[in-house]
Amino acid sequence: MKYKKTVFWSDIYTKRQSKKMRGGSNTSLENRIEEFKKIKKIIQDKQLSTQECLTLIPEKRYTLNKIIYLEKQFGTDGTHGIIYSAKIIDDASDASKTSYPVVAKIMAVSKENKTEINLSMRISNTVLQQSISRHFLLCYDYIHCKNAEQKISVYVKDEIKPVSGYLVSFNEMATGDLEKLFTEITDVNIIKNILAQCMLSIMTFHKLGWIHQDTHPANFLYHYSTENIGKYYHYRILNQDYYIQDFGYTVMLYDFGYTQEDTGKAPEWFHWNNHDLMHSFTKEVELQKYRQQVSTYVYDSNDYRKILKSISNKSFQDMFMIVSTLLSITITNVYKTENEMIEAIMKELNENSVVLTSLEDTTKIINKPAYVIDDTLSMSRQNSRSSPVSLNTRSKKRARN
Repeated sequence: MKYKKTVFWSDIYTKRQSKKMRGGSNTSLENRIEEFKKIKKIIQDKQLSTQECLTLIPEKRYTLNKIIYLEKQFGTDGTHGIIYSAKIIDDASDASKTSYPVVAKIMAVSKENKTEINLSMRISNTVLQQSISRHFLLCYDYIHCKNAEQKISVYVKDEIKPVSGYLVSFNEMATGDLEKLFTEITDVNIIKNILAQCMLSIMTFHKLGWIHQDTHPANFLYHYSTENIGKYYHYRILNQDYYIQDFGYTVMLYDFGYTQEDTGKAPEWFHWNNHDLMHSFTKEVELQKYRQQVSTYVYDSNDYRKILKSISNKSFQDMFMIVSTLLSITITNVYKTENEMIEAIMKELNENSVVLTSLEDTTKIINKPAYVIDDTLSMSRQNSRSSPVSLNTRSKKRARN
């Protein structure tokens, strides 16, 4: 599968994170939802149409009705889109008034990109707003420009081409992606915590009835906040309680361009999504942390043992053993069902104290009720499908003549 670069970080957001978020002082799910509602209401109150297009203004910036401004392209061009930092102005008549930073992703009109937007909005409007999970990015809205006077350059069939018709989604701005974060962090406990969150996000996504198919580090974004460090998030996974400590990072699965609906092969795809994830961590462990001679993915147990012997740091040895064990769980044929594999993964994480099965001080629990991961989550997907977001139609309230 072709590697897609997706970067959602910027100095703008990092500076903003040092201050209080509007509606709260941290990036808890409650505060994220509160800000989501504010921004979505601004867009809806302006009655923007899906037919709107970005226009170039004298400041050499693109704007959407002087409500949404594209500020600066950041990251690298990706196969499925080009990313801009942007801001939404609450009052178009006075640009100095309150503004909200967002990320604008400009994409060609394609089946994959329509799927991504459609699913992102479904997850935002149901899974996140109902506090079912914290491990996904919020999508505020989108436009579908069909015939712009000012063409926008986007990726079309692996080439950057000027197009008059395109999609633009407006998303929550994250602190960064794991690909970059892996080059910066050295605390093994944080790496273990991030690994566990990645697996929890994949578990949740599969239980919702979807198969991601592209779980590399750049497709995992994160928020960073010091507000709840030392406290715990509560999960109830297959009727078992688990608690995972907050180290400041909230990991979110993103980029649904290759996503497919589960057609009954969930165990097989759960296996491969986790397999891809484990190899991503293995590669980063080799290249970024240990700087050993091995510079490619490793697959069999003999290779793991060789690398393990060359690692002198005990903490890094433990981390590598967890990764290799989880990898063996995700590629073995012993587990016939997805639930059996989930139970084996959680057991391994618990035995290595990455997650706990009990917590004496319940005042340290951040979320109530617990985030549930089990077969009942498919109901959330069915509920979202009963009133799906259409890329061609909106409510009459939003439509323009």
